[in-house]
Order: sequence, then structure tokens, then C-alpha cells
Amino acid sequence: MSLRTEVVGLDRLDDIRRSWIEMLPHGRWAFFMHPDWCGTAWAAFAPRATVHLHLAYEGNELVGILPVCHRRMNKFGLFMPVAEALAGARGDYTLPVLRQDAPEHTIPLLLDSALKSARSAGALLVANAPDETGVPARVEQHLHEQGLAFRRTQAQCMLLTFPQGAASADAVLPSRRRNDVKRQMKRVQEEVGPLAFRVATSPDEAVSLLPAFFEMHDRRWLEAGYPGSFGSAAARDYYHQFVRRLWDAGVHFSVTTCG
Repeated sequence: MSLRTEVVGLDRLDDIRRSWIEMLPHGRWAFFMHPDWCGTAWAAFAPRATVHLHLAYEGNELVGILPVCHRRMNKFGLFMPVAEALAGARGDYTLPVLRQDAPEHTIPLLLDSALKSARSAGALLVANAPDETGVPARVEQHLHEQGLAFRRTQAQCMLLTFPQGAASADAVLPSRRRNDVKRQMKRVQEEVGPLAFRVATSPDEAVSLLPAFFEMHDRRWLEAGYPGSFGSAAARDYYHQFVRRLWDAGVHFSVTTCG
């Protein structure tokens, strides 16, 4: 059965929302491909942007989605048009949303559709696509076959896996470091007060903790000589919205207190 594409606006999101969520992979990328994650980023950081949802169909079945956000980016004081896949750099990971049994050429088809709509911007940005998924290689191969220019930048994203939880995490630390942590914990508790750790159990509880998080985060960066992140109302609203909208999708908010 042949594939076809359709390009729609955000007004059609409710029509495909359930299918979008059902297509999310079971893995660490899924959270950053969720429609509410993308929607929260667009609303906070690009409220005047235009979002195109590039849809791939096999017959009448939706098999792939590649959202593209068209906005104006401030670079060196110049406001240039840019087209970004998914939530762009705000999304942490950018991957097409594909049904598990989607045909092999679904990605090239979605990419061609996205590139066509991005011509007015001059470039399509695909930020932070994990190499291990194979998507960057497939994208580059297609661009090369089409004779299109592209530029790739690469960075390492370190991942620590602790299959046995805290026990295996402790085993990674040298015994001298573990003993030093215990000693420092004892000292802090004697000088300041008892240490406590808790995980927020509701979005209301998490939201009530956000002002302290914003203040601490900015203070640490400012002390290091860098600008803070939360002077912007958009940045604060972003966290408020994604805590509330994505709580059931896997948001974790934990707090350590002392005294």
C-alpha cells in the first residue's frame, strides 16, 4: 500500500492526539516526543509561531508524524526565520513519531514534506537526534541522495545505567568517596539540621516547590558567572505548564532539604 503525506495545523491536533501518544516508543526518548511536551514548549517560547504537523498515512492509517515549528530566531541580534522539528532544542531529543511497523521510507517522506514547508526559512533544524536510533544516518543518507546541503554537529550525551538502583549506584563510587559523603552528611546535619528527601506526589505539590527551584537554580548559575534561566516569564511558565500537563506522562520532582 502506498504512502501519502498531509500537512495540517495545530487545529487538527485533537484529531490525532490519541494516535500520536499510541505511537510513542517505549524508551527514554518518548517523553520528549509527547504532544504535550511539544505544545508546552511552543506556547511558552514561540507563542506567535506557526506549527505544521506533517502526517504520513498508509492507506487511511496514520503511521508517522513530524511536527515543524516555524518561528523567528534571534541570532547575533538578527531575527531570522527558522524551521525546527518537534520542540527544537527545547525538546532535548528530536525524532519523528513513527508507528512501530511504519514502512522504511516513512522518514524520507516526512523529511521531504518538512523540507518543502521550510523553504521560506532556508533551513530545517533537527536538534539532538540520538545516533543509536539510526535516524541521523537515515536523514543524512536521504539528504545526500537528494543532493541537498546539510551540516551535522555531534556531541556526547553520557548515560549512566543503574539496573539495581541505589545499590549499584553506590558500587560505582570508590569506598573513599562513599565514606567522605557520609562524613559530610553527618557534619551538615550537626551544623544545620536533619537531611530529608521526598518525591512530590502531585502536580500541585510540585508547582508549590517551583519558586524555590527557580531561585536556587539561578543563584547557582549566577555565582558561577553565567546568566540565570528563570528571569524570563516564559521559562517559568514552561515549567509550570509541563508539570501540570505531563504529570501522568512521567514527570519526577524530588526535593532534598536540610534543617
